Amino acid sequence: MVTDIRSDIRGSNVKGKVLCYPWGKGSTTASAWFLETVRRGNSPAALVTEGVDLSAVIGSVMAKVVYGKSIPVLSGISVALLASLKGGGVLLVDGATGEVVKKG
Repeated sequence: MVTDIRSDIRGSNVKGKVLCYPWGKGSTTASAWFLETVRRGNSPAALVTEGVDLSAVIGSVMAKVVYGKSIPVLSGISVALLASLKGGGVLLVDGATGEVVKKG
């Protein structure tokens, strides 16, 4: 569940979904949030960002180390693709190749 009061997706459930956003806000708690979602079984299936979000990368690495759960974090999504997802959409994400494709 997204609880940040400044987020336009506040109240949304990200469990098992691809969470897309332009960039992280640099919060030192982002990695802890990420790890906590994994611990509680509420983690997104993948994170896809326009810019590199080191907090998300750290959270993903820690999820693998602590809980054995792999959650891809991909950066470099195009601004156009990100804008086309406003309001939802279906993405196919391949963490091994870094490919992100909008379906439909």
